[in-house]
Amino acid sequence: MNTDFGDWIGPMLVKELRQGLKSRAFGLSFVLLQAALVLLITFSVLEYRNNPDAFKTQELSAYFWLVITVMLLVITPLRAFNDLAGERKANTLELLYMSGLTSWRIAVGKWSSLVFQSWLFVLALLPYAVLRYYFGSVQLAEEGLALVWMLLVSALFTALGLAVSGLPNAVRLLCTGAVSILFLPLLVGVGSIVGGGARIFGGSSPFSTLDYASGAGLVLNVLLLIVGALCVAASTIAPPAENQQGRLRGLLVCGMVFAAVLGWVGVFEPDLQFFMVSFFAFLGMAVAGWHLATAPSPLHAHLEPFARFGKLGWLAGSWMQPGWPGALLFVLGLEGLMAAFTRSVSLKSAAPTMAVFAVLGAALLTPPLLRVLLWRRFKHPLVADFLVHCLSCAFVGGVAQVSKAALNSPGFLFFPPAALWAMFRGEGGIPNDFKDWFPLMLSLSLGLCLLGLLCSRGYWRKIAGLSAEVAAARRARTASKPAALP
Repeated sequence: MNTDFGDWIGPMLVKELRQGLKSRAFGLSFVLLQAALVLLITFSVLEYRNNPDAFKTQELSAYFWLVITVMLLVITPLRAFNDLAGERKANTLELLYMSGLTSWRIAVGKWSSLVFQSWLFVLALLPYAVLRYYFGSVQLAEEGLALVWMLLVSALFTALGLAVSGLPNAVRLLCTGAVSILFLPLLVGVGSIVGGGARIFGGSSPFSTLDYASGAGLVLNVLLLIVGALCVAASTIAPPAENQQGRLRGLLVCGMVFAAVLGWVGVFEPDLQFFMVSFFAFLGMAVAGWHLATAPSPLHAHLEPFARFGKLGWLAGSWMQPGWPGALLFVLGLEGLMAAFTRSVSLKSAAPTMAVFAVLGAALLTPPLLRVLLWRRFKHPLVADFLVHCLSCAFVGGVAQVSKAALNSPGFLFFPPAALWAMFRGEGGIPNDFKDWFPLMLSLSLGLCLLGLLCSRGYWRKIAGLSAEVAAARRARTASKPAALP
């Protein structure tokens, strides 16, 4: 009898499962989970035997869901924090690439291995979940649904942890500290919301009240976020020939379009549609800020997917090219989609968000243009962009202090790097008349984008030449194919 993995399972998943199931972290986590649940059930049984009337089932459920939350939302994602960094430190990435694996398959294999191990944890705690049923006040159907949502959130957090694991060590340490400070105090709250059976604060799971259409739409949006996080993880280890930046940008645009379509067909309410579109749009802005600090690298492999469509293909896909010139067009496209998809939302409720989004786009475009116009080669352009924002905020704050002007006055809003900070620092918060600011700031973003395209005209000429070469090579390969036999 063959007890090995089947050939249909990916080689990266097989490798990670073999290493993960034999690792000390998995064994220790599994033993601690069993020990915690055994002690919890034992003390609960003894307490129930001594005084059945005074036994509180809600406390047992609270501790039970707390253990699950720690295991699925903390320990499993934290195990992903060193996966890609460990491969880079051991110098094994080149061996993986030589075996024919791409960066995407490596990231998906590592992620799926951790998700499979979290499923093993859930299977191990199912007997304890059934034992809780005999204490009363347990809804198995509702808690089963909550457990499914918990697994989905765990998969998302694991993908985010894997994305962080491929970043430089300093950024990984910063992210780890941020998680320890900001995430852990909210752990109990997240566990009670996702796994509503705990009822720590009363009530039931909010996901049990969702209808099928809204629940399916929410699941698909979470899956889009998981794929996006895996794209980020793959981009941190990808060779230059792979265009992971374009894949991530396209995925975020698909998320905006998908959320808008769900609102148009009636699955999402207009307010929820606006929230989901804005969520993907702001994620796109965060990704654009990262891509604006990367140098362009025009290669034939980046243009190959668009070669079949000729000049129209590379023009339509120019916003997907890696580097800051393509990110300029990506920012402008996000603002255009934001304006188009939110026309059905009340202008009064959407105006502040639209204004913040427009100012953010203009603010992101300014630092890379300053770097290009100064003709300086920065070793760490992302740090340089951050310093531009900090210095501009200090400058605007000093000018406002000297001139006794409000920070959210129109003059300061046209200074993009500090505009976003000035909007929230003015007296009275964001002005109510920001409904007029979105088209103005969109026009400013368009002007900055045109300036960036003018500064990068040499890059686009090279892209056009490479596109012509790729299209010619594709036509030559097509012409050299033998005719099909009758």
